[in-house]
Amino acid sequence: MKVYTSMAKGKTLVQNDACTHNANKPSLRSRSNMGAPEMLRSPFNDRAITMGYHLAVEEKEVYYWVLSTKNEATELIVYNNHGIIVTHEDIASLVPYCKITVGLFITSAICTYTIVQPRAHWNEKMAMSKFRERILYEFKYIGNFQLCAYNLIFFPIYASDHHYLVCFNFLKPAMTIIDSAKPPGNDYGIEKYGDVPAKLKKYFLHMLEYCNNMKQASALRKVEPAVLPIQWTTATNKSNSGVYVMRHMETYMAQKVSDWKYGITSRSALSLQYLRAKISKALLFGNSNALMGDLMNRTHTCYEEAKKKGPVDVEKMIATYTKD
Repeated sequence: MKVYTSMAKGKTLVQNDACTHNANKPSLRSRSNMGAPEMLRSPFNDRAITMGYHLAVEEKEVYYWVLSTKNEATELIVYNNHGIIVTHEDIASLVPYCKITVGLFITSAICTYTIVQPRAHWNEKMAMSKFRERILYEFKYIGNFQLCAYNLIFFPIYASDHHYLVCFNFLKPAMTIIDSAKPPGNDYGIEKYGDVPAKLKKYFLHMLEYCNNMKQASALRKVEPAVLPIQWTTATNKSNSGVYVMRHMETYMAQKVSDWKYGITSRSALSLQYLRAKISKALLFGNSNALMGDLMNRTHTCYEEAKKKGPVDVEKMIATYTKD
């Protein structure tokens, strides 16, 4: 789960003990950037990553390390934010055209293990309880977290070998599914998602009521899930669904699709591979990563050692990378 702060200007926040409940939550996002806790921020919280076919020096160093160590990737922890970890193997899935692992989606585990693939012996009541507990657990290091300060709540979903996003909007009540997969026959119905949207809404409402966020629960009670008809859907670029979700979480602010400065088209296969390089740097070198210093040294050393053996052209490595 991930957060974006209130869109309302100059609105006084009312203290709500339930809002500060230590919680393991989905990804939330706020528009006016009132200062979301570091743990909830996207690694790209300073500004949206600029799309393009040029990499900065640190992006080259990081991505050269990702590319050159792919076949040696281990369970070495390369990202740690208060116990929320990403391994070298997870980062290695950011090489071009590779399907991104669930492990790289730190916040998708909440839905994966309680809604999409719950334990066989769990009944609905138990799964709902685990969903709530998981959210509350992951927020326990945040401190004075106030859910009532935020308007957009994101849940990355991984189901049927595909990543997509569900966004709850408190300010303009809505439950929006954002999916890069082109629907057959341009049918934007929700049937393809099975019971996941209904369960997610039910479980999230339960958590809101448990935390005494009654205003937010009331706002969402009557909403129905709807798929956002975006223009950059694709029927062939399936390996990049995780990259699309990262970009969606980074740039979606509940604006009209026509006003959404997304920066990718359905034909942007190569630009998506460059985006993987930029995501690698943003994640590993973000302030939320307690291991940032170690990764800076590790990737810089790897890059400099390679340069001693000859020219290193990371952009060319990306452009000529062969799909597995």
